[in-house]
Amino acid sequence: PNFVDTTQVETDVFKLINVERANRGLPTLLKDEALTTIALEWSKHLAETGNLTHGDFESRIAQIGYSEYSCGEIIAMYGGWTPNLGREFVDMWLHSPEHYAIMMTASSGYMGVGVSKGSQGFFAVVDFRFV
Repeated sequence: PNFVDTTQVETDVFKLINVERANRGLPTLLKDEALTTIALEWSKHLAETGNLTHGDFESRIAQIGYSEYSCGEIIAMYGGWTPNLGREFVDMWLHSPEHYAIMMTASSGYMGVGVSKGSQGFFAVVDFRFV
């Protein structure tokens, strides 16, 4: 239980979001490397600070040449340990109307996932880009 492969959790979150979208008749999202980079960087920041916040999302998105109006973000923190951490994150978002709405936006085409571990637990960030 002391070791969690956060790269595997990122893969799980990516796949599970696409499974949940497919179950609702929504298109599969493709991986966006720039979104993945900023999602991972932000998850590391959250893990270091222990503060669950979107911060200056507009500036982070602008750094990779996107507009805040063409993107969305969901974040979460999980304080415990579970072998199904990716599922835990996705389930949290499925049960939150605001997060669900972003995750299930029909016009989304791309996403990037970042997961990091800090002293407070695991922090997940998913950034979406609409098409």
